[in-house]
Amino acid sequence: MKMIHKVLILGAFFVFSDTKALEFEYELSSYPTKENINNFIKSDPVSIKVCCRYPSQSEIETLNKLNLRMLKITAGFFPSEDEMNILNKYIGEYSISLSEVFPSKKDFLRMNNSNISELIINSIDFLTMGEVKAFNNFDINLRVNINHQEYPLPRHMKVLKLLKSKFTVAFRNHALPGIGHANFFNALKTKKIFTAINKFPYGEDYIGVNALSNSVIEISPDEYLYPQDVEQINKMNKTKDIYLGNQAPFSSFTIDLIKSISANKVYVKGFGEFDEQNVDIFRTAKSNIILVK
Repeated sequence: MKMIHKVLILGAFFVFSDTKALEFEYELSSYPTKENINNFIKSDPVSIKVCCRYPSQSEIETLNKLNLRMLKITAGFFPSEDEMNILNKYIGEYSISLSEVFPSKKDFLRMNNSNISELIINSIDFLTMGEVKAFNNFDINLRVNINHQEYPLPRHMKVLKLLKSKFTVAFRNHALPGIGHANFFNALKTKKIFTAINKFPYGEDYIGVNALSNSVIEISPDEYLYPQDVEQINKMNKTKDIYLGNQAPFSSFTIDLIKSISANKVYVKGFGEFDEQNVDIFRTAKSNIILVK
């Protein structure tokens, strides 16, 4: 009897060890308040993405009660001294995403003395030598998104190679790098992220991806998910984050496809209300599922 009992316990352990915790991400135009704070308290991890300003003192106090996985702030400029003082009172990880900015000496000082988890700078074009020299004054986790939607030429790569190796450079394109581009990008010693937009990878795209070094793959399609897409993604041996467009209506077939993706994270939009009866179906997925609302 004791042996049977031990076997049952061991079997239960393996069943529950395959069960993944979900995550929830809310995209908001304002920060949570004392009145609606309960809407964001869950048994699973929660992240909040807010545009387009920094939090006030009272909002930081509310945010500190939520124990968020990540607070993602999108703003138009670096935080002022007062805004930075408030942000430094936040207990938890947070990121700031800015576009087309050039930091001042005060911005460097504030950022480098903050507890920010990640600073993201979006650039519509490839970086200039002046921008690279300026960004190298950051002593924080910096991600530079090159949103040019074309891969760099040798003259662009020559400049990018001067960035600190601890930084991350992200490229957005309709296609992932082919096998012929692997050595070209591997010569860039920063961390690299390749984001495929609009369409899923197909054909032999995975071969080029698997030849990349020190790289993460992001896939952000506007298409519905099909079995051939899952097959392509699962052939890639890199860390992958998948940002699915709205897959509604969520048939059992679509849900099974999402659950069969083998990736780091799969972001799912449009799934409806975040109630336990609905979302538990994703707990047996191969990837960490982040439900976005």
